[in-house]
Amino acid sequence: MLVNDNDASLTARVTSSFSGVPDGEVYPIKFAVGAIIRGSLARSEVESGRAEWLNPPKIENKAHDSPFPTGPVELSSSRRPGQAKTPKTSRKRVEKRSF
Repeated sequence: MLVNDNDASLTARVTSSFSGVPDGEVYPIKFAVGAIIRGSLARSEVESGRAEWLNPPKIENKAHDSPFPTGPVELSSSRRPGQAKTPKTSRKRVEKRSF
């Protein structure tokens, strides 16, 4: 999760030429290699591999807020919570008889 949701502060340099629509524009523009792009266009082009970050966004660690366990989970039994224990049955060895 990014710290700031404001895409206007994101800038990237184009590594492969492409056509894209900058924030607030209607018509696509051809961007050459080395051009500077900003905003959500920069985010999407970096994710697609056609640009690289000039100022990488800071990533916020929200692992402590997660409802899911982050470390190894110990599974103590295959029973569901509230399920009664079933008695273990012993298997008696049956002798084979030959006729």
